[in-house]
Amino acid sequence: MNIYKKIEAEILAATNIVITAHKSADGDSVGSSLGLLHFIEKLGKSAVICHPDKAPGFLHWLDTSEILLMDENSEEVTNKISKADLIFCLDYNSINRVGREMESLLAASTAKKIMIDHHLNPKIFLILLFLKQRHHQHHN
Repeated sequence: MNIYKKIEAEILAATNIVITAHKSADGDSVGSSLGLLHFIEKLGKSAVICHPDKAPGFLHWLDTSEILLMDENSEEVTNKISKADLIFCLDYNSINRVGREMESLLAASTAKKIMIDHHLNPKIFLILLFLKQRHHQHHN
């Protein structure tokens, strides 16, 4: 099974999906989050986008109303991440790029995590999660 089908299978198997991106949002993080949300919805599933903070003014032409912000709705974001069984980590290669509050939530989460990013040299947090999940899959 190719990687795209594996990701699709993870989406279809999940109950509570959260999409995250880095602090100080940009076109990559907002666009990929909204695009993934629409893809998940096309599969008949639902998800929630949780970002650390608001997108800059030049991106306000996008409908970002579905994005929960940690700096405005910390209780709701905390609840969504703590209940997640699948978390997408979009456009960041290190957990500290999401800000201190979200970093601690992601570190404590036992949800499966899928990193989709274009930055080089992903940090060990995400590599270990990926390897742990692959190891777990091979032994089931």
